[in-house]
Amino acid sequence: MAKSKDSKSKMEDRKPEVRKKSATIDLPVKLNKAEIIEKKNRLLKLLDDRDNMDSERKSVVSDYKARIDILDSEVDRVRTALRTDEEKRPVMCDQHFDWKKKTVTLFRSDTGARVHERAMHKDEMQKTLDEAIIDAREKKGDEKPTEKGNVLPMTKGPQA
Repeated sequence: MAKSKDSKSKMEDRKPEVRKKSATIDLPVKLNKAEIIEKKNRLLKLLDDRDNMDSERKSVVSDYKARIDILDSEVDRVRTALRTDEEKRPVMCDQHFDWKKKTVTLFRSDTGARVHERAMHKDEMQKTLDEAIIDAREKKGDEKPTEKGNVLPMTKGPQA
């Protein structure tokens, strides 16, 4: 079958079909006054949030640094003890006050070894009342206590 002239001319007269498709593309758009105010407020809020988060970070870092420093000092203490086979511990000591030489000597109670000797401080040179009483008793030697205990009898003055 042959095509008619009319149908052929209709096809030739037809324009090519136009297809339309939407696409979203980021392009510059001028901000209006309300949008500018909104953007300024958003920026201020973001800056505040960032500053707060940075402060929190610094606080957390500082806390962890302090905790690590504590561990480091403990590691150093144990390392030194292992290296030297000794460590510092509290040891009971006796202080000997020598008022003639005006020195104070420190002796270990556990071994009796002399630890340190130093000159007396001014406030140590003055004996307390208890120390003076003890010294006076030691000078007298072994006196027998009186009948009324350790109280010495009062001397009577001249009788009238």
